[in-house]
Amino acid sequence: MSELFWIVFGVYILYIIAKIYISFGQISFLEAQDPNHPVLLNSSDYKISRAYALEKERFGIYESLFELFLLVFWIRNGFDLLYNLAKLGSWHLNGLFFVSGFFIISFLLGLPFEMYQKFGIDARYGFNKSSFKLFLIDKLKQSLMFLLIATPLFYATAIFITTFEKWWIIVFVMLMSVVILANMLYPTIFAPMFNKFIPIEDGELKNAIEETAKAAGFEIGGIFKIDAGKRDSRLNAYFSGFGKTKRVALYDTLIEKLSIEEICAVLAHEFGHYKRGDIFKGMLSAAVMLSAFCYGFSHVPAIALESIGLIPDAYGLIVFFMIFSTAISFFIQPLVNLIYKMNEFGADRFSRNMGYRDELISALTKLSSENKVFPKSSKLYGFFYHTHPPVLDRIEALKA
Repeated sequence: MSELFWIVFGVYILYIIAKIYISFGQISFLEAQDPNHPVLLNSSDYKISRAYALEKERFGIYESLFELFLLVFWIRNGFDLLYNLAKLGSWHLNGLFFVSGFFIISFLLGLPFEMYQKFGIDARYGFNKSSFKLFLIDKLKQSLMFLLIATPLFYATAIFITTFEKWWIIVFVMLMSVVILANMLYPTIFAPMFNKFIPIEDGELKNAIEETAKAAGFEIGGIFKIDAGKRDSRLNAYFSGFGKTKRVALYDTLIEKLSIEEICAVLAHEFGHYKRGDIFKGMLSAAVMLSAFCYGFSHVPAIALESIGLIPDAYGLIVFFMIFSTAISFFIQPLVNLIYKMNEFGADRFSRNMGYRDELISALTKLSSENKVFPKSSKLYGFFYHTHPPVLDRIEALKA
């Protein structure tokens, strides 16, 4: 194998080693926490959340090793197998078959890990409420949705790569437009494909939410309850969309566990993200990262693709991007996380300034308890993985 192969493969090896090293560090940190001295949570929830975090992290090490195995499989046999099958006629048809085949096979090989996480770990801790049939239907919908949206994008990208010298600019504009459009359509088109959105009936909860939105200076397109409890027992709520598509979505599990005042405190936090422009900051961060990726991958030499068994054409480059963008994103994500964490503190302040300080503290505590979120983590783990500050830090900031 060539020297360039070991350079390219070494980047992925570094990514896997970093993930496993961080996981072992997090496991050591969790094991060092005394389960008999709880923080934030009561004694029972503290022990359960610690055990859940440990089990997930140990399983995560096997998932990381599987990622490495999967890349080795593609390099050693997988790419050749797909190229031999992708002889359907035109170059574009062969290329689309190759990229789609790469996605489908990778998805199917990784499916047992998702199933174990869902029906093994999550089920043992009382999270999973989904049937096996519903799980498979969801996965089928997600895969078909991805292929229906991504296939035309793959085709257009291949045309741009072969037609324009600075194709990365056009591809970036195209992909960023799709991201913005997807965010606009998500509340009304995509989300209802998986959950029922039931309008909240007139009453105390609806009136309280409308008053909170009005006080925050927002007009909302609707307030809905989501039947999320049929899949998972965890609590959540979000405020999504642009313009007239903006809607409040509350998980049915959240409505059951939180008081009306606590729900309003959580929503005031979400309104704060919009009021502070955090949504657009997030879009800007995504645009910067995506443009950097498009530019960087436009300068990948053909020999780099050949070194791992890919044909150095547009579709080979798309698969190369799908593989290595994950590894590179892992090392860039902590910088984005710093922005997200600052935004969370800012949204907490917005909720506090609306008069929901104690209610938000209570809601954060309940969310941690019900979702079995261990209130502590190692600094390195939090730096790489956490988009939100630790709950303890958020509560201390709210009290300050």
